[in-house]
Amino acid sequence: MMKVSVIMPVYNGEKFLETTVKTILDQSLDDLELILVNDGSKDGSAKLCDEFAQMDPRVRVIHQKNQGICGARNTGLNAARGEYIAFADQDDDCLPGWLSDNYEVAKEYDADLVKSGRIAETIDENGNLLKKDVRELQKKFYDREELKKAYFELRDKNVFSPVWDGLFRREVIQKHQIHFRTEFKQGEEDTAFCLEFLACVNRFATNTGVYFKHYERYATSTSSVFNIESLNGLVRSAVIEEKVLEKMGIDRKSDKALLSSAKHHLIPVLVQLYHRNCNWNMKQRTGYIRKLHDVPAFQYGMSRELFKRIWAQDRKKAVILHEFVKGHDRTVTMIARFYKTLLERKLRATVRKYE
Repeated sequence: MMKVSVIMPVYNGEKFLETTVKTILDQSLDDLELILVNDGSKDGSAKLCDEFAQMDPRVRVIHQKNQGICGARNTGLNAARGEYIAFADQDDDCLPGWLSDNYEVAKEYDADLVKSGRIAETIDENGNLLKKDVRELQKKFYDREELKKAYFELRDKNVFSPVWDGLFRREVIQKHQIHFRTEFKQGEEDTAFCLEFLACVNRFATNTGVYFKHYERYATSTSSVFNIESLNGLVRSAVIEEKVLEKMGIDRKSDKALLSSAKHHLIPVLVQLYHRNCNWNMKQRTGYIRKLHDVPAFQYGMSRELFKRIWAQDRKKAVILHEFVKGHDRTVTMIARFYKTLLERKLRATVRKYE
């Protein structure tokens, strides 16, 4: 069995494809296969993919009608033969040691999942840098109990959000039939996959070093446009995380759980409702917030003592959680409008500006 299968969806990516493929094939770990899933490209990507396969036997190409990134990744998962799975997008930079160093850690700890440092850059259509986020981790092993204790600390570092900074044991994916959910049309599909995989993990490791550079191109990213699918994706992600916490035996009513849910679910929903391209009126925004009260993942318990503890840790989140729990939905949307305007003036960034 080969060591790693790298899955890359391709859609109209001829501008970036050659550079990204080279960074993968030039990795020091050469016992790999690169699965290029041409997802109905209309430019010269299909031809380029076939040329890569002719030049290097480690490259496999699958051509299919357009199914979106989730469908393309699922096609790659079904075809993969490696011990571990890695993911890359067609315009990423895979830095030296990405596969070899992480695979070494995976074997050292017999880990089901390895996550490492990465760089995420948001750039505009002219290539100008809007935001740069560098995440570095320490080399550490977690068994299932240790993972439960460290869950929210790791979650707040966005360790469980992207898939392109990890190695996933293929056996776990097959055994538990984990796949990318095609109902996610505009973002959050990575988080959903990572969390559902995490619920089945017994051995987890993080690795020091920054091995991956990912680009969010603002003109085409889900953060640069508003539509109801991106909003609903945030809600679906919250529902999935609640089920994962239950499966892992993690208390979702704890202080850490409430603050994490506010940060990763409730506040991003509010920020999306005040996206500059959202033309909803106050009644529509308030109505959407009101519907969240029927979603178990957003049914927070808030005692006076709990509110005081959260207030001591983060006053902004405490106020929003308090008003939301009390059903003061119009007040919640007013608070969201204030903070969204304030933050846009300061940061001019994307959905994660609130953090």
